[in-house]
Amino acid sequence: PQIVTPTLTVQTLFAGVSSADAAVTTSLYSSPLDYEIRELTDPFAPPEPLRTQGTNDADVSVWNDGNTAYKTILQFDLASLAGQGDTVTNAELRMIRDVGWYPGESVRVQGKNSNRAGYIDPTAVPNTDPSATGEYHAGDYTLITDSYATTTMGFDDTDTPFLQDVTAFIAARHAEYLLDPSKSVVLMRLESNFQVGTDTRFYSGNNATNLAPRINVETVPEPGSLLLLAGGAALIATRRRVQVAD
Repeated sequence: PQIVTPTLTVQTLFAGVSSADAAVTTSLYSSPLDYEIRELTDPFAPPEPLRTQGTNDADVSVWNDGNTAYKTILQFDLASLAGQGDTVTNAELRMIRDVGWYPGESVRVQGKNSNRAGYIDPTAVPNTDPSATGEYHAGDYTLITDSYATTTMGFDDTDTPFLQDVTAFIAARHAEYLLDPSKSVVLMRLESNFQVGTDTRFYSGNNATNLAPRINVETVPEPGSLLLLAGGAALIATRRRVQVAD
């Protein structure tokens, strides 16, 4: 589900029409088709293809147990931003860390360098399935943030928010979407800094909206569009004055 709400932040004025009149915030929720990559890191273990979790998993993980690195790929659809404005002015990734006794760790948030025409099937083996080949490779992603995901050591019964500024990444992906609306799906990859023995688990897209990963995106029209809106408002006001005078 996508939720669109107006924002109230007043910025600049264009002929009587402020960006507050046009700014819109849209919540893009992660698809339940998120998936967790499990990649063997033990140099003495026999070679094994990458494994991915299926759907309906309540959590996605970012951790390294010394033998296997767990990484997560989230999928978001920008199609809900259609008609909501030409310029992305703010975008924040919001995830909720699941309760647990594991300590916090540094989580790297990376973004796919290009949009996709559709979601990846999370049951596909990413290094052999043509529909997913390359979608997990670090070289296809750009680092957005590297931030510590905190929690309380012990059996913590409080879910912890993990908020990251992804404005530049979403702005670039939105610009590509405006050029080619047939490609609206963006991928984000989360991984640890390879610290061994930590386990960071977040609620996945298979949860209610208060827990599922989401990106809150604020968009506004270009200044030229605001001027057109102002001109239209002025024309309407002029016509009303003429009608009153008549």
